[in-house]
Amino acid sequence: MPLCRALMRAGAGLLLLLVLACRAADLGEHCKRGTSATEFWLEHREELYKASLYPPLSTYVNHKTDEYNNIFSALAPEILDRGVRWLGQREKVRKLMEKAERGEPIKIFVTGGSVTWGNGCRQQRHYSMHHCTWSLRVEQLINTFAGHNNTVIVHNGALRGTSTDTGTQLVKYKQWPEEFQDGGPDVIINAHSTNDMGWLVESEQQLRVELETFVRTTLEPCDSPVLVILEEYMGNENHVVSEEIILGRTLQELAIHYDFTYVSWPAVARQHVLSYADQGVYSPKWYDGQPYHRQVHPDWIVHQGIAYLLAYSAARAFTGACGMSLWDATQGTNGGAYNVTSKHELGMFPPPLYDSRTRLDSFEWAPCGTKRFGEPQSCAVAWIAAILEQDIYGPKLQGIRDATEHLVVASDGFTIASTYGKSGWIAMQGGAHMTWRISSGISGVIEINHMQSYGEDWGTSRVTVTKADTDEVLEESIVDNVNKRNVSTSHTSKFLVPPSTAIDIRIEVITGRTMKILGMFAC
Repeated sequence: MPLCRALMRAGAGLLLLLVLACRAADLGEHCKRGTSATEFWLEHREELYKASLYPPLSTYVNHKTDEYNNIFSALAPEILDRGVRWLGQREKVRKLMEKAERGEPIKIFVTGGSVTWGNGCRQQRHYSMHHCTWSLRVEQLINTFAGHNNTVIVHNGALRGTSTDTGTQLVKYKQWPEEFQDGGPDVIINAHSTNDMGWLVESEQQLRVELETFVRTTLEPCDSPVLVILEEYMGNENHVVSEEIILGRTLQELAIHYDFTYVSWPAVARQHVLSYADQGVYSPKWYDGQPYHRQVHPDWIVHQGIAYLLAYSAARAFTGACGMSLWDATQGTNGGAYNVTSKHELGMFPPPLYDSRTRLDSFEWAPCGTKRFGEPQSCAVAWIAAILEQDIYGPKLQGIRDATEHLVVASDGFTIASTYGKSGWIAMQGGAHMTWRISSGISGVIEINHMQSYGEDWGTSRVTVTKADTDEVLEESIVDNVNKRNVSTSHTSKFLVPPSTAIDIRIEVITGRTMKILGMFAC
């Protein structure tokens, strides 16, 4: 069963139940029977449930085995089915199978914010919330079923306080862990939806721009990975119910247009949450012994539920693939005008969805790898503090020092530190300033990732880019460090400068007493 052996090594989310199928029976038998996702789920119920009880997990989180059973029993296939909003990328998944056939581990990179990092996930004393997150549960679940510790390698690259614009930076500038540098990840899961709601509160158009930019940045290269967008947000960022569902609608539109996979936890949980809002079982605890208040970080039950949802999504993908194989075998395929194979599967890329110039009477596909955004091929400087110091037991600031201190030629009032779980170069006083020297040539793109927060300490800063050792100003701008929603999130300020061989970047606090620089790209 060479295909089964390949599937045993297949990836997270979409491919989890393929692993289950191969353990239980020959894949061909499943396809011959035309098993539905519900039948498939019921047939492997005990195996799936036992795998979700993987012993090391119970070491880190404070809950009992019977609670697992309660969650698993409550989330029946019919309910989980609501969360599988779009399954696409058939050709990309097939290529992933070919890699698995060669016996290579599937590399999965997760980008997200504080929910995906694990904030709010109940933990025992002395253990990080990072051990509690759904990404760890999925990795352990797959590897337990497959019987191999490295069937999949899931790297949780979630950075607290970040939204999809940071995810775009990580993808565009290839900020993978060292073990992913050779070829990049096979699967990327975007789980930034909680902080993406911030864009929606300010501007629905901005939300669309940020999400579509991420999708295009990820999928446009010809060797692009399998993309899964997981909507993990079930918070109360926006108290108007009709506005809460706009994010899901936008993701659905993008998934249909670009044919990636979109999985939604709110679609699974919303009916229960609205029926029993005071319980906080499948959502964050909005009451929790006190009056209704803003809370976006859920307990461990949501993380476990998301792991089951991803597993069921894989069952849908598996049974759908088998159904197509059955149909082709018994009916044959037609070509010409009746062929439903999309140009996505032929290596083509559609025009932007949220662009008034994209019309039915002038809809043009382009070859993959066109690089319409003109992304730079390499960067003289590329760092994100939380990636450099990421450690599940706490910040390791030495990584930031090693990567950045040699670039700073002058500093007064800035220091490397970690506050409130977010690390970087932090201004400790009003009027603080620092100068960065970029000696290698850049093509003209500078991106500074910085914190926007609230309170009297936060104000504005001036960024001035000059030719090195001269007063010739190439670009100057005031950046806002204030978040008007009274939350702390990352923000990316972008600067375009003429191509230069060497530049100085001076950053100075103008109003307020602090600024936190979380990352920088000079390309």
